[in-house]
Amino acid sequence: MFRVELPAARSEDLPRSAPPIAVATVGPRGRVLVIDDEEMIRTAVRRELSREHDVVTTTGALEARFGWRPATASTSSCAI
Repeated sequence: MFRVELPAARSEDLPRSAPPIAVATVGPRGRVLVIDDEEMIRTAVRRELSREHDVVTTTGALEARFGWRPATASTSSCAI
């Protein structure tokens, strides 16, 4: 185990105004495959990505291999 200590920021080092927030641009919907054995992880990822993409979740590689056509996926994510 290790420990990292950082010095406190001085007030003169802090920005005077908040930086602009980057906003995601709306583009074509992608297809995302999420493979994870934990339901909470699959649910959280689906919830976050489904606003802008079509999301399919599965629990394992075999289910993904036989129930999903990889050529139609824009991207995939899996736990290692």
